[in-house]
Amino acid sequence: VLRVARGTLSDPNYKPAVDATYRAFKASRYVYSVQNPVGKNAETAGIISDDGKIGLMPVLLNVGGGFITEELAQKILDVTQPARAAGIDVAVGGQVGSVLSAPDTKESQVLGNVSAMVILALVFGSLVAMGLPIVNAAIGLAITTSVIGMLGHLWAVPTVASTLAVMIGLGVGIDYALFLMTKHLEQLGEGIELRESIARAVASSGSAVVFAGGTVVIALLSLVVAGIPLVSTLGFASAIAVFMAVCTSITLLPAILSLVGHGVQRV
Repeated sequence: VLRVARGTLSDPNYKPAVDATYRAFKASRYVYSVQNPVGKNAETAGIISDDGKIGLMPVLLNVGGGFITEELAQKILDVTQPARAAGIDVAVGGQVGSVLSAPDTKESQVLGNVSAMVILALVFGSLVAMGLPIVNAAIGLAITTSVIGMLGHLWAVPTVASTLAVMIGLGVGIDYALFLMTKHLEQLGEGIELRESIARAVASSGSAVVFAGGTVVIALLSLVVAGIPLVSTLGFASAIAVFMAVCTSITLLPAILSLVGHGVQRV
């Protein structure tokens, strides 16, 4: 979107810059088609405002939404340099805009992980036991983001969907692992044999995890009832994260507990 504060985009001091931007887009190897807001058919196409101050330059890329990286999005935005150099305000939307404006969640994720580590260490009194729920959640999230990334090649998946899925997956991944860990440590303290304790934990607490996770997945998938594509996509992405958290909690975590053995009780 191109906008000028004074005059119109068709003025002699702006039109050459808009035309130069249009030609630059046409020459870009990432662009399939583009329309000029100051071209002959601009008014008919409805891509310029009545006062001529705001123009839409629709750009259709030949790159799938799932392949648009931040570096590629920046290259596409850089094509508008002639317009910006002439004093025209430029804004970008769509998938490119989503990628460029994606919030940096690394700090919040690190803060969340550190907080979880401190709390788990205090609750369990064991550094080994503290680390297992986080490892379980991290592996589940790795699988989740991979699946969402692959789905992005087939459907339009907003960047915020992965962010939301990561935050929800981190929470439920640790939470569901705690169900099994708490039961397992309690049984070990009662003198129950290691493998028997793991089996009982999965049979009892594991059932609760499946039921709780299944309920959450159904609730998230029900967002499709809203009929809003964005909300539905966010629901699907979050449901994948919860489903993976359940799967890792009842399969991967018991396997890790078996490998760690009684070391899970070490301080």
